[in-house]
Order: sequence, then C-alpha cells, then structure tokens
Amino acid sequence: MIRFLSTSLLCSTLLAGNALAEDHFIQHGGTVFNPPVLMVEPGDVVQWGIGFPGGSPRTITSGEDCIPDGLWFDGEIPPGLFTWEVPLGIEVTEIPYFNRLACKNGEPGLLRIIDIRRVPSEYPTIQEALDAADPYDTILIAPGTYFETFLVPSDDHLLIQGELDAEGDLAVVIGPERGSKLTFPTMSINGVNDLRIQGIHFTGGRGGGVVLDSASASIDDCLFTDNTSLAGGGLACLQSTVAITDCRFDVNTAGYGGGILTVESDVSIVECDFDGNRSTSVGDVVAGGAIAAESGTLSILDCRFEGNDAESSGGAIALESCQVTIVDSHLEGNTTTATGGAIDAVSGILEVLDTVIRGNVATAGGGGIHLDGTTASIGGGRICGNSPDQIVGDWTDAGGVVVREDCSILSVPEDFPTIAEAVEAARDGDTIMIAAGDYFLSDDDFFLIEDTVVSVIGETNADGSPAVNLEGSLGFNGQGVEPIIIEDLKMASHGLYDCTATVTNCLMVDGQENFAGVLVNQAKATLLDCRIADGNSGFLPGGVYITDQIEDGEIVTSDVDLIDCVIENNTGGCPFPNCGGKAGVRIERGIVDLVRCIVRNNSASGYGGISMASQTDVSLTDTTVCGNSSPGQINGNWTDNGGNTVIDECPEECPGDFNGDDSVDGGDLGFLLAAWGGPDADINGDGDTDGGDLGLFLSVWGRCP
Repeated sequence: MIRFLSTSLLCSTLLAGNALAEDHFIQHGGTVFNPPVLMVEPGDVVQWGIGFPGGSPRTITSGEDCIPDGLWFDGEIPPGLFTWEVPLGIEVTEIPYFNRLACKNGEPGLLRIIDIRRVPSEYPTIQEALDAADPYDTILIAPGTYFETFLVPSDDHLLIQGELDAEGDLAVVIGPERGSKLTFPTMSINGVNDLRIQGIHFTGGRGGGVVLDSASASIDDCLFTDNTSLAGGGLACLQSTVAITDCRFDVNTAGYGGGILTVESDVSIVECDFDGNRSTSVGDVVAGGAIAAESGTLSILDCRFEGNDAESSGGAIALESCQVTIVDSHLEGNTTTATGGAIDAVSGILEVLDTVIRGNVATAGGGGIHLDGTTASIGGGRICGNSPDQIVGDWTDAGGVVVREDCSILSVPEDFPTIAEAVEAARDGDTIMIAAGDYFLSDDDFFLIEDTVVSVIGETNADGSPAVNLEGSLGFNGQGVEPIIIEDLKMASHGLYDCTATVTNCLMVDGQENFAGVLVNQAKATLLDCRIADGNSGFLPGGVYITDQIEDGEIVTSDVDLIDCVIENNTGGCPFPNCGGKAGVRIERGIVDLVRCIVRNNSASGYGGISMASQTDVSLTDTTVCGNSSPGQINGNWTDNGGNTVIDECPEECPGDFNGDDSVDGGDLGFLLAAWGGPDADINGDGDTDGGDLGLFLSVWGRCP
C-alpha cells in the first residue's frame, strides 16, 4: 500500500526538517531481523548491525520476494553498521527489505513510515489529531489535562499514546469538565481495527470511559477512575476483541459492570487491578461490581480485585453464558447483597486456576463462588474465609486447590507442597503448620521471610522433639513489633532481624559458612528450650550472636531472653589477619538475660564462652558456663542473679545419675528435689543442692553415654 502525503504537510516537512528525528537500531541474526517491523518517521536514522563481533557477510536490500527494488538502500554488514536516513519527502508507507545472501531461508524486514501527530503542539485538541490521522499514525499527547469527551477515532492501526512524566507515571488526563451534564463516553470506538491506547487516565466520563463497538483494540498502562454509565462504567466492549494490560479500574460505577462490561466479545485482561468499583442494578440480572460479561470469551490473568461491590450478583465478577478463564489472580474483600461475593457464574464454562479467593461476602450465598448451571473447573490456589460459605454449586476439582473456612492456617505439604509457596500465600497473622519430614528451603541455603507477620510451627515426635527438618537456615526480617512464633523446627541456623519472636523447642545444629547458630540483629526475641550446637562459623560468632546493626528499624535495640537453652560445641573463626573469632554467646549490643541455660564446650581463636561489649546489659540466672576454650568462661560485665555455675571444666558427663541406673531421669530428679538445700545432690561442688546443680542435671537428661 502506498499513501501520499498532503502537499501542505510535505512542504512544511521539507522546509523545517524533522527536529524530533530518532535513531533506530535493527539487529540481524543471519535469518531474522529484530525488530521485524519498525515504525519510523521521515528524517529518522536507521542502523543495521549484527550485534556482536565478526559474523558472516549479509546485505540489507530494499525490495521483496528476493527481488531488489533499486529504490531505497542496498548495504552490507559486517563490518560496522549500515546506516540509512528516511527521506523527508518520502511518499510511501512501507518499505520491505531482505538479506540477499540468505533470502530464501531468512525472514524479511519491514520499515513502516508513519506520522506522529502531536497534541497540543501540532494539533490543539485530541479530536483534531484523530481527524487528521491516517492508518498506522501515532497520536502523541503531551502531559496535561484535556477536557474532551466523545473522542472518535476513525482509522485502523492507530496508536493513541499519552506521554509519561519524568518519573514514568501517567501524566495525560482526559475527561469532561467537572459538573458537565454530557452523558457521552469519553472515547467511542466503532468499527475500527487494531487500535492501540497507551498511558492515558480516563476520568469523570458520564457515559462511561471508553466504549468499543464492533472494534478491535489493545489498551495498555491506562487508568480508569470515577466513570459512570448504565453499563460498563470504565470500559464497555460490545462485539469486540480487546486486550487490556497493566491497567487500573478504580471507583467506577455502572448498572452492569462497574469497571468493565463485555457482551459477545473476546476480551483478555492481564496484570490489572480493580478497586472500589460498583454495580447498582438490582434484581435477577448480571451485575458485576468490577466486571460483567455476557456471552463471548474472557480471560483474566494475574489480576487483583479488592473492595468491589454489587447490589445484585457478583461482587467482583458476574458471568452469564461465557467461556471464562481466571488464572493466578487475587479476589479479596468484595461484597454483594445477592450471590457470588467474588464470582457469580450462570451457565457457560468457567476455569479458575492458581487463584486466591478470600474474605469475600455474599448475603444470599456463595461467598467465594456461586455457580448456577455452569461447567466449572477449579485447580490450585486458595478459597477460604469467605462468608457465608466458600463455593455453592457443582464443580470439578482440577487438583491442588485449597478450600478452607479459615484462611489463617496454611498446612505444608497438605495445602502447599513447599514452605516457600505457603509463605508467598500467607498474610499478616497467618500460621504455617508443617507436617513431619525433611524440607528444602532455598538454593542459597538461607530462606528469609520478610515483612509478613507469619508464624511457623512444626510437628513433633512422640517424645516432643522436632519432627520437621529444614535443610538450610531460616530467617525473619522486618516484622517489627508484631509477634511471631517459631516452634518445633530443626534447622542449620536461625536469623531474627527487626522482629519480635518467640522461638520454642527448636534445634539449630550443624550451621556453617559466615554465621552458624542464632543471629539476633536488633530484634526482641525469647528462645525457650532450644539447642544451638555444632555450628562452625567462618566469620560471625558461632553459637548465639546478638547485635544492633539495622538503620531505621522498628525495634530500637535487641532485647533477648534465653531460657532453658543449651549452647554447645560451636566454633568461630575470622578470615582477616590478626583477627580472632568468637563462639558460645557473643553480645555486642542489647539487653540479654540467660535463665537456666548451659553454655559449654564452645571454642574459638578469639574467645569461647560468653563475651559482651561494654554497651550491653547482661544477666545470668541458674546458668552453667563451662568447658569453653577461654579461661574464666565469661568476658565482660554481667549481673549475677544467683544459682550460676562458671567453671573452666565441665563436670562428668553423667553427674545426675544418683540411683546408678545409667540414666538421668525422673527418679534422679526426685532425689535432687528431695535433697534441695543440702549437700546430697551437689553436682557443681559448691556444697549446696541448688539451681546451679539443677541446670547441670537437666543438661545431661537421658541415657548416660
């Protein structure tokens, strides 16, 4: 197709040139050009190259079907680049070209010559630019607010594009003036094909935002707010084919389809958000707070629906006689006074995959999904916490879907095959319950749960020991003052950063690399009945390391209670010259209390035992510190609350076997308690049976070695 430019435009172009000319690069890989189709303006410069050193010779020749036209260009690459400038007076709209040396096997390229019609610098209004446009032109709208309505594109293959601001945000706003009584849509697209709309905020339309009738279009990176109409507040698609990507629909209202209405159309919606849209129709109708669809096909991928409302069916989505697929989306907090808090589907075909539907409300039933004569298949994802019920109607389980009355418990592997998937699905206040078994955490051996206030609890063996083994290390970061619980887990190491945690009955053993054991960094933590052992750290202290090194953390300083914990057999090194490692318990900052703990047999090139910096507040109660590599066992100032045993050599391995049955158990405990205050069950050699002896006794509980 050849299109001739108007005489006036040609003259002005020849005289003024193209002050906004652009440079373009096309890479040729031997058989294909990338991009295969390039839009250029007169005056633009096009360069072809192969994009890497060397390469076999190839030509850039204008023409088609392997026949040079001899009109525009014929160059060779490599070496270097072949450069061609689009003539200012060019009178064609398309220039096909090919590689003559491989034209039978390769794909041709195409230059498409377009005009960019700029608003308001060349055309005062958007409609004037639309009226002047030819197919394949671009209407480029500068940042600003345009009080225009009933905009009507009339050519195929147009791009209507709003320029973004310096931060890359939407900067073009189109709609009627405030207080306008006009009831036209802001843009009406009738019988136009391959229209593209990008980067525009449509707002305030009193006949809807955009209406498509017997048209095809793509709508990308647009915002629809505060539009109202009888049907399709933000967007109406009537017998049209429409692709909607990366758009938002907020606070739009209509009788049917507060955000979008589709009728006998083929519509895809990808990565879009729908918030606070509303349908006002009542009675036995397809309403749809965010979307109403009747007949046709509809696909929804990776979209979010929150806070939408319908007076009739479908708080978020209402469907009738459609073929619909909803994948990897999130519907939460949508409401209706009728049926289908999130989705209401009447007849048709519905497939819902890997989608979260939670916390939606339907007064008349189907809080999550309401099905009426629909062929429905649901797989993956979660449907939970909806009111008064989760799903009403017949459906086929495609596998992997979790349907629960309560959203707050996430079971691994019953509901989620991996801990990572459960964490991704969790919300603040949720709890992940893990069944007995071994679980892989992450490729880098350290799995960090950030910001989400989620507790993690494992199953136990019959003797109460953890039955969940995490292969690697687990950390929490950024939960702040909201409490989390970690219970009954075995792992290599454990990190707590700017959070408030209670860690109970956990084993941190065999940690390696830069830190091994427990690292508390500017967190409030209580560790109960934990064993931190056999760690080998090459950099940070091995065992328990407490510090404050987070800027702008919600927790001001570390505050740690270690209760009934055993910290033993850890080592610490340092990779730098003349640097000594530390192992046992190292406290650089914070408030730390050790109660009924055992710190023993830790060794390091620098200090093994308990060491603390001057800016700390440390106390010990009924705690035993023994057998660590550094004489004196404790380095730094601390408060002795009594009952402590601090000795360089730990007592014999089975000192609590008072009845001689080769086991330290309940019988021996009874003997110790009966001897309390006297010398008969004195283990640490101080002449009295007291808390220090009880700590040693508990540390060797079980079968004697």
